[in-house]
Amino acid sequence: LAPGTPVLTGAVKREKVEITIAEYDGSVLRQGVYDRLSGHLSATEGQVTWIHIDGLQDLDLLQDIGARYGIHELVLEDIVNPEQRTKVESYGDLLYLVCRMARMQEGGQDPILEQLSLLLCGNTVITFQEDGGDQFTMVRTRLKNETSRLRNDGADYLAYSLLDAVVDNYFDVLEAIGSQIEQVEELVLTDTGRKPLRRINRLRRQLLNMHRAIWPMREMAGALERGEYHHISKDTTVFLRDVHDHTIVAMETIDSSRDLLNGLLDIYLSAASNRMNEVMKVLTIISTIFMPLTFIVGVYGMNFRYMPELQWKLGYPAVWILIVVVVGFMLWILRKKKWI
Repeated sequence: LAPGTPVLTGAVKREKVEITIAEYDGSVLRQGVYDRLSGHLSATEGQVTWIHIDGLQDLDLLQDIGARYGIHELVLEDIVNPEQRTKVESYGDLLYLVCRMARMQEGGQDPILEQLSLLLCGNTVITFQEDGGDQFTMVRTRLKNETSRLRNDGADYLAYSLLDAVVDNYFDVLEAIGSQIEQVEELVLTDTGRKPLRRINRLRRQLLNMHRAIWPMREMAGALERGEYHHISKDTTVFLRDVHDHTIVAMETIDSSRDLLNGLLDIYLSAASNRMNEVMKVLTIISTIFMPLTFIVGVYGMNFRYMPELQWKLGYPAVWILIVVVVGFMLWILRKKKWI
């Protein structure tokens, strides 16, 4: 296909596309959930419009939005490709941002990462999310407050608020992973089986995925905070500095967690090695005790015809007495050297 042809390359994660529209200014707020776009947008000048779309499989809707807001065809192609890297691109009056959202799955221990596409075009913000699980509840709650800065500032401040919500959810996921690390720490001290090792490796993969999501987010927030894009006002740039700082804190949290997991892995390996040494010690002691016994029974198992002890009436009990004496002597030697 030609470049710029929108084709959904990921899995369909929800049956039906859902459109949430919010239009507001300092005195008016209209919100609603719809299954189509036409007929639900007003043309009131000065109002900020936020269109949030859950689900990427409706390509006709995507083409409609692209035609309505003059979105570049390459942007439309990237929106339906959920494996995009975190980035920010400028297309004239349109600012396109891609980042990874993170949340813990319900009843599970693994975080879910999904792509969020954000388009800032004048007074309109359009967001595309792969699946449901709205992480912008607090943003919607702040919209209901007429005195909030969100209601009285422009669309760039709304874009900042959405990015800030994404970064805040990183901390929720990292906190959940930290709780799992504490559980593994207790498990390492009590269980020397394979279970702690499996959990440590799984947590290391989770932190690696979070690192891949947050590291480029830090670079993107830094670019926005430096004022490299005219779509963001200077007043909003100050707030983006806070997002940049939060991403740095998140990265430091990941580094600390990875160091802690590496320490737990060393403890586990040391405990497993000590356990193996104890096993080898027991086997060595048993082998040492049985070596002279094996020699004794080997000698008397040669079945030579003229061995004088074979015709001795007390030969059998004498051999047993010899065996007991040798075992006792070996145990005394081992205990004296404090090997047992």
